[in-house]
Amino acid sequence: MSTDSNAVVEAALDRINDIATLPEIARAVMAAADNPETSADDVEQLVSSDAVLAARVLKVVNSSFYGMPGEVGSIHQAVVMLGLNAVKNIAIAASLGKLFRGTSIHDFFDARELWQHSTAVACASRMLAKQVGVDPEQAFLAGMLHKVGLVVEMQFAPEKLSQVIDRLFEPNAGRLLDIEAEIIGATHEQFGRAFCQKWQFPVVLQDAIGAHHDPKVLDGEARRLAVIICVSNFLSDAAGVGYIGTVNGEMPPPTLLEELGVTDDDIQGVIAELPAAIKLAGHLVK
Repeated sequence: MSTDSNAVVEAALDRINDIATLPEIARAVMAAADNPETSADDVEQLVSSDAVLAARVLKVVNSSFYGMPGEVGSIHQAVVMLGLNAVKNIAIAASLGKLFRGTSIHDFFDARELWQHSTAVACASRMLAKQVGVDPEQAFLAGMLHKVGLVVEMQFAPEKLSQVIDRLFEPNAGRLLDIEAEIIGATHEQFGRAFCQKWQFPVVLQDAIGAHHDPKVLDGEARRLAVIICVSNFLSDAAGVGYIGTVNGEMPPPTLLEELGVTDDDIQGVIAELPAAIKLAGHLVK
């Protein structure tokens, strides 16, 4: 990140500090889930301390999203059945969803549609992660977060973001990232990475969010996660879910599919299953 773009990102996060702060309950659940010494009892106490989160956890565990039939009535049982990372995602999703409720700034850009897109990418990422041996909960969280930088832009520079969207619809517009850099001074990847750093997400997640359009600049676990997000971004567009103005109806580059070890048939399967997966995720992301 250049000095100039770094200054733009810092100014943005300073200005929107009220929305760029992870709520206390979500922060506590995240810290507990990331602590190897945490027990299900510890997380149960945290979840039970927040009535809204407790209700959401029970809704999710009794939905079909995690494939757990039957009625679960206790938070302890829900935590044990879901796992700590899934409970963490529920808490974070509740906080993230609130950020995507802003008013529309453009006829072709709506925060709610952006949240639908993020949900679609999260679901596709989870399905792909299961196929390629990556933690599906981490992939789901990365998918939810991958466009949070656009929310930062929407709050920090709505007029400039509107200009960016106008430019996208011009002939031979070029890449979204290049247009953002020109008009806003930084990209949604840069804003997103800084946002994730502020929320104290793991570095691997920060890096993947910060390069999800260009995974080749990464290596190791972060690169694999970024490739999953990048491919899922194309799949969300192919499924026509939410805001779809970032990949222009293209399919994932074959090199990315080869890197993941998935076939065209695998990809078509994810696209076909995506609408149902999004519907099942309803209790998690609303």
